[in-house]
Amino acid sequence: MTIGGVRRRSRDREALLSREKAHTREGDAIAAARRRLPVTEVDAGIPFTGAPRPASRAGVSPPTPSPSSCGGTNGCS
Repeated sequence: MTIGGVRRRSRDREALLSREKAHTREGDAIAAARRRLPVTEVDAGIPFTGAPRPASRAGVSPPTPSPSSCGGTNGCS
């Protein structure tokens, strides 16, 4: 690769890195905005439609364990 090619590649790589960093920052900002949304409780008896038959929240997914029931770790299973 010629010196000009090395410089061009370096310049292009730096430009791409800058775009990637901006993309990461935007994703982080979106995630932060999502975390700031209020948490609302959903009544488990509300029927969901669209499935082959109506289902309740309790029948759609199992309850999520609280961090305290997992010993405070992120590895609950």
